[in-house]
Amino acid sequence: MQVESANTPNPVPGGQLVSLSDDATAAAKAIAVANAFVVEDAESSVMAQETRAKLNTRIKDLGDRRMSITRKMDAAKQDIMDLFAAPINVLKQALDIFDAKVLAFDKDQENIRKEAQKKAEAAAETERQRLKSEADERQRVADADAQRLRDEAAAKEAEGDVEGAAKLTNKAVKVVERAAQRVEVLQDRAAQVVAPILQGGSAKASGSSFRDNWKWRLIDMDLINDGFKKTVTNDDAIGAIVKSMKGNAEAIKAVVGNGIEIYNDRGLASRRA
Repeated sequence: MQVESANTPNPVPGGQLVSLSDDATAAAKAIAVANAFVVEDAESSVMAQETRAKLNTRIKDLGDRRMSITRKMDAAKQDIMDLFAAPINVLKQALDIFDAKVLAFDKDQENIRKEAQKKAEAAAETERQRLKSEADERQRVADADAQRLRDEAAAKEAEGDVEGAAKLTNKAVKVVERAAQRVEVLQDRAAQVVAPILQGGSAKASGSSFRDNWKWRLIDMDLINDGFKKTVTNDDAIGAIVKSMKGNAEAIKAVVGNGIEIYNDRGLASRRA
């Protein structure tokens, strides 16, 4: 039995990039021959094996041709990447330096704000306590005066001076009423004393934004709640809780335990200018 050759033209010397139409035609012819070929005896089996060897050689030749071209393309691509890599890396370093300085300033300003807020809260609490103490003292004095008047009224009544006793009793009632009004005013004033919400001195350029990135680290395994001891090494499990609660350390530790530390790995983002 005869079989049509599956050979294709030799590649162009020098690895020049040429049309693959001849190769495609030869490949189509090879698949047609393979589909039509029948192995029916030893001779045809040998012919099929010999044709297969030629196909394998041709596949290797085409692969080599492809590699001779793509290697040059890969090398050119790498040269281009290397050309841009150096300045890009330096610019990224500059970006990181700016980020570090801006975030350090922002953190410092936030610490200053927190300290000022703490002082404002303390001052507000001092004023609330002063007003409360004043209200308590007024109540104490009024109670003492009213009791003294009631005692005097009781003495008058014992002496048979009913009118005098009634006057003193009414006076005691008025003392208590006036005191109650003044105490209510002081209590209302105390309830209205709140510290102002202070703003920090940090600045934000147009298009820039600070991004909170709440994380956690293990401090003491013994202080981890039993339900989390098996997953405490899994950042995703506890990390999801930390992020969902937006760094609320008290709430997070109530769930996970006191064996972790919550911290904010804050970042800076900005659009291209």
